[in-house]
Amino acid sequence: MIVKILKDSSNSFLCTVQSKNGDQYVKKWFSKHGNNKELGRPTFKEVEKDWKENRDSFMYPNIKALYLNET
Repeated sequence: MIVKILKDSSNSFLCTVQSKNGDQYVKKWFSKHGNNKELGRPTFKEVEKDWKENRDSFMYPNIKALYLNET
């Protein structure tokens, strides 16, 4: 599994997980550390744990293309 973490223009983080078969899934990550109002960057272990426990929260990046091709 490959994990990439990028900060986007809205100051949240986009976490991409690439599975062994090459499929990529993306999740927008909102993480507050302590009482801070700032978003904290997730660790690779946090993203990996979330992927294992809550796969449904990640989106396939080409989901719109998949739906458009079905019609």
